[in-house]
Amino acid sequence: MNGYELCKMVKHNYPEIYFIMVTGNKDIDLIKKSFDAGAIDFIGKTCSKIELLARIKNILRIKNAESKLQSLMDKLLIKNDSLILGKSADNDNLTGLVNRETIFKRYSLKIYEATEKSEDFSVILLDINRFSRINEEYGFLKGDEILITVSHMIKQNIPKNSIVGRFGGDQFIILIPNFSKTEAYTTTEKLFRKVKSLSFKTMLDLNITLCAGLCSLQKHKENDLISIAYKHLNKAKSSNQNSIEVEE
Repeated sequence: MNGYELCKMVKHNYPEIYFIMVTGNKDIDLIKKSFDAGAIDFIGKTCSKIELLARIKNILRIKNAESKLQSLMDKLLIKNDSLILGKSADNDNLTGLVNRETIFKRYSLKIYEATEKSEDFSVILLDINRFSRINEEYGFLKGDEILITVSHMIKQNIPKNSIVGRFGGDQFIILIPNFSKTEAYTTTEKLFRKVKSLSFKTMLDLNITLCAGLCSLQKHKENDLISIAYKHLNKAKSSNQNSIEVEE
């Protein structure tokens, strides 16, 4: 076994070991062969002790830098995994929207900010009409397709500072900071039109419509908005399944 074969074998089994190839021949092909075998450096047999020590120190610095880089990469991977897990815990698995638990947490924060700044704040609750009948007629997979499509459409047609979530089943909630009751009503009307225009290739005869309940901070205490909007939503569902109910 020659030096090149020894270097290859050791590097294969112990990649953390560094090789300096020492030879009296400085032929360029041999230098290349040394590096191909896994050597990190190449020196002649006539090199001085000072040069040898300097090259060893350089190798140790390289090894230290590689260890630090690997440690940093491991930390970044852990942090990234934590962010992904955190995001998945906050979001609905089907639609990708914020889930109900997270909505309440963010509501508490945003409503506090609104009251501190004396700004308005609106809550919109939406419900897909006759959704249980859609599931029965077309199946749950098609129902899921509708939920995903509607959720994406809502997200694309509300103010950028809004927080939209899946409130449960076929219900969606939108929190809009610094937004009046009138502005919320106009936004809801727009969502009604957008949803009504949706079409599905395998459900051409299906007409999706919404009902909604909304309220704003103008007339209510901050801890009442979601429950009041929900009461208005139920009123809309029982009276006219294509209507918007809002406080007078």
